[in-house]
Amino acid sequence: MTLTPSLVASTASLISSVILSMMLFMLSAACLLSSANFLISWATTANPLPASPALAASIAAFKANKFVCSAMLVITLVISSMFLLISETLDTVSSILDIMCWISSILFRASSPF
Repeated sequence: MTLTPSLVASTASLISSVILSMMLFMLSAACLLSSANFLISWATTANPLPASPALAASIAAFKANKFVCSAMLVITLVISSMFLLISETLDTVSSILDIMCWISSILFRASSPF
């Protein structure tokens, strides 16, 4: 398979669009988790009596809060790595296009009679 500049550019564009759509999905999940974290913090402000349903709800809310915080950490790490992947993809495409232009100029000079 021969790589052409248009094939490289279209592949990079496809990869970037897939990564960006995944990032948008992750960001929307992060927004939902943040709003859930806000609601959970309201549930844990009560001072429930021992052995009451409110205490059980408060404990469940605290556990959910820990889950939300750990999920936010994972989402942040994934989104950061996606940004790095996009920048590396664009750098790679730029390098490939530079090399292809360099090779084509050498081939052009070699095929030229002068």
